[in-house]
Amino acid sequence: MAAPLGRIACDFVSAVVLFASAPEATRPAPSALRAQLTALLEQLASRASAEGLDAAQVEAARFALVAFADELVLLTAWAGHDAWAQEPLQQQLFRTQRAGNEFYERLALLRPDESDAREVFALCLAFGFQGQWAGHDAQRQEILRHQLEQLRVAGRAVDASAVTPLAPAAYEVEVDLRPARGGAVARIGAGWAAAAVGLFALLWGVLRWVASGVALPAGG
Repeated sequence: MAAPLGRIACDFVSAVVLFASAPEATRPAPSALRAQLTALLEQLASRASAEGLDAAQVEAARFALVAFADELVLLTAWAGHDAWAQEPLQQQLFRTQRAGNEFYERLALLRPDESDAREVFALCLAFGFQGQWAGHDAQRQEILRHQLEQLRVAGRAVDASAVTPLAPAAYEVEVDLRPARGGAVARIGAGWAAAAVGLFALLWGVLRWVASGVALPAGG
């Protein structure tokens, strides 16, 4: 059975979370971060193709991940902030500067059966993506609840206690963080990688929780 697209997206999401969590002095130069994230997106597309996943859903998921990455990178204090703002990943790959709006536009266009892409959008929302709904948490949470309900109806859920580690190799990944103004290379490995992927696994469990009728939380 093909691996769900959300699982395949694990390495990309983990890399973005690790970047935002790293000490400011160890964050890489924009060119290094761009190369890393672009390579991870290429790996995602290659893996998804090998798994026989729908190309249109993969492209939609790639857009969601790029929007998520740009937002988190630009909310992070680092020396490369201004350079990234001049040419965010969305501009390089999708020729847009409106990913914060287009994220929700593309999400709204997903068909009920496009659960692979929907899972990736939901993961981005669960990790805090805001886009055009920045400062409107109630509306954003309602959108997330709606996506979770659609995934539940589609049967895209498992018991969280049965969730296995996502991409075990991600626990072994060393992220090369090169300071933008020189200095020693900081290799973020075991501890932070495990924490980031562990958080991803937890959220995956939440998103995949219960195909047997457990109600989602009420809006608040």
